[in-house]
Amino acid sequence: MHVLIVCNGEPPSPGLLAREAARAELIVATDGAAGWLTAAGLPPQVVIGDCDSLASAAGDWELVDAGAHDAQENSDAEK
Repeated sequence: MHVLIVCNGEPPSPGLLAREAARAELIVATDGAAGWLTAAGLPPQVVIGDCDSLASAAGDWELVDAGAHDAQENSDAEK
């Protein structure tokens, strides 16, 4: 199974993102990346995180709430 895992930060080029998403059977995103990924027309099926960066809970995804983290200033990938 090919899974595309996307973290928040500077998005990849549209071409790279589209190419990798086309190969993916599952798209997983951290809560910070879910918004821009959805805006790019590639909504994730699963969102993982503490939900501090989730712009909207209205997405059609499975949410895995990791709960609050002691180091909230860290990136979603570091948490």
